[in-house]
Amino acid sequence: MDGWKTQVLPVVSYRKRFVATSEQIETIRRKYNLVNHKVLLTVGALEERKGHSAVISALPDISRTFPDLKYVVVGTGQKNNIKTAG
Repeated sequence: MDGWKTQVLPVVSYRKRFVATSEQIETIRRKYNLVNHKVLLTVGALEERKGHSAVISALPDISRTFPDLKYVVVGTGQKNNIKTAG
């Protein structure tokens, strides 16, 4: 992953809808044990076509470069659509 760049792709139509203060962000980081961790965040429906399982499968490789990474998935969907890392 040498030379990879980070890119944030905002969902423009919802940008104003999800504004949080720095205090709210820190509260969430503490609540979910994300303080001092890099966070990979996915927001969207939990459907196979969205590629969540591909990210989960790649996490062992990604974590070698980013050992403090936490993958956070936010969304709803069928419980049986979710693959967990183990």
